Amino acid sequence: MNLFATDWEDMPAGSTVTGNVCAIGDVHGYLDHLRALAGWIEAQAPSARLVMLGDYVDRGIQSIDTLSFLDALAERRPDTILLRGNHDDYLSLFLTDPHCSMDFIDFWSGNGGMATLGALGIGYEDFLRTDMAALQARANAALPGAARRCLDRLVTLHRQDDVLFVHAGVHPTAPLDPLSDDLLEIRQPFLAGEDWSHDFIVVHGHSIAGPDVRPHRIALDSGAYKTGILTAAEMVGDRLRFIAATRSDDVEALKSIRRRGPRPNEVWTRL
Repeated sequence: MNLFATDWEDMPAGSTVTGNVCAIGDVHGYLDHLRALAGWIEAQAPSARLVMLGDYVDRGIQSIDTLSFLDALAERRPDTILLRGNHDDYLSLFLTDPHCSMDFIDFWSGNGGMATLGALGIGYEDFLRTDMAALQARANAALPGAARRCLDRLVTLHRQDDVLFVHAGVHPTAPLDPLSDDLLEIRQPFLAGEDWSHDFIVVHGHSIAGPDVRPHRIALDSGAYKTGILTAAEMVGDRLRFIAATRSDDVEALKSIRRRGPRPNEVWTRL
């Protein structure tokens, strides 16, 4: 796995964090990439607080193993923050909702869910010939204890100083609501950020738009399942830089992300 870093730059809107914080974007079962970034953080920034931005499962084949890895990481680093993503919510719903329907399964499977179900020993054809409750029981029996503990650890937001960490974002003008679906699902009008009324900036994943810096937000989802690149941000005081893990010898695939803002003079240096 290759690791690359950008030069340091200013945090947006004069925001700061106390100490050192490292946030990692949407993993989606790309556990080898996560291991590479987490290993670098533990070696090079051992005192940093790690914030995971959610969407650990679906799309990638190591989804369940990713949950187990994060549980062990949180045990080893107790100040780690594990945020809940919408895909993690889909798995939790399937495991716990007695009213889970085939409509939901079709929606989930169309959004990468079969990778997670497959890791639990369930294929789509099983839903055509087996009772839903029986499949939920089978999935719960197959789920490792560490993965279950990880799901139980998930929270919807974390605020540190004037930086808010969430999976998807917040509404630009509505009061912050820890129970709002926006935290897991919103794209617009958050991404545009017009009429931003909050006293914090947001570090987020969910929308494949990162790594990118805007006046009200820092985007970290670089679409690992599409680009093969998993991205982190290291923040120290009022400065930040991006770190990327990829099997490739360069980070050229970042240029194909349509939602990314233009980053003049963008330079990545191999670590």
